[in-house]
Amino acid sequence: MLLSPCMAYSGLELSFYSGVYGTCIGATAQFGEAAKGLIGISGIVVGIGEIVGGGLFGLLCRNSRFRRTSVVFLGMVVHFIASYLIFLNIPDDAPIVFESASQKSPYLTPSASIALLCSFLLGLGDSCFNTQL
Repeated sequence: MLLSPCMAYSGLELSFYSGVYGTCIGATAQFGEAAKGLIGISGIVVGIGEIVGGGLFGLLCRNSRFRRTSVVFLGMVVHFIASYLIFLNIPDDAPIVFESASQKSPYLTPSASIALLCSFLLGLGDSCFNTQL
């Protein structure tokens, strides 16, 4: 029962980066013609973040200095940073656009490199939870 909130958060976060975030990247008009291609690249970068995190935290947790709570806390901080950057980089109408690209502009000028960095951070943060739970 104590792991239920962690598992619920992990499931919600998985559904966000595997479904909603790619759609938001594809619907961002400021990415131009590259927007649809960035969806697949984003999925690849999430996978790279998962692999890097799994290898890194799998090796570091063998050492007694790094406890499970510190790795889970690091995952929380990484997800906070990724969520804030997504908030600044993606327009707020991107998840609900049906026929055309998003019309609103976000707080920052949308950048593909920031979007891919957020994908990497989402994968890295998810691996923090998955390797420790």
